[in-house]
Amino acid sequence: MEGLLALMLPLGAALNTAPVPSAPSSPAAFAAPAATVEFTGYLSSWSRAEGGIPTPGIVDRKVSIKMGIPGNPGEATTASLSMELDGLGVGLSLFAICPHGSPLGADGSCEKLYFQVQTALSGRAKAFCASSLSRHDALPFPVQQCGAPDLDDESRTVGVTLHRDPFTVPRE
Repeated sequence: MEGLLALMLPLGAALNTAPVPSAPSSPAAFAAPAATVEFTGYLSSWSRAEGGIPTPGIVDRKVSIKMGIPGNPGEATTASLSMELDGLGVGLSLFAICPHGSPLGADGSCEKLYFQVQTALSGRAKAFCASSLSRHDALPFPVQQCGAPDLDDESRTVGVTLHRDPFTVPRE
């Protein structure tokens, strides 16, 4: 649990660094979005023996998530999806965060906007993975791996990869 808290601290710190235009008891305002973005990419499952090369499971499951972009400092928006790949429950949560004190650009957008990507595994493995990314690193789709020991065979690791381009080549 301490690891989970350590991963969440950057998100909490970004949302609690200055006075908020929302109610004082609220660390961040989850308001109506100023604009929307669409994340489009792929999820693939894999497993590997200790020290080995990963073996593909379900490959190139196409996903698309639309989410709003916060319009003001101290606001955040979120979107999520969940699915099962090879007996592995995958929960993907995306947060768009405009930290307190961020200046607004000439177009009214948050200049310090960033995204947090959280992947939770359940079923065959239990894991929580997270990363904070700039707009350019997060879009069109974040790239991340998340894995843990297979609860059915602890000599193997199972996991998922979030990726932008398909791993397989379409057949003609």
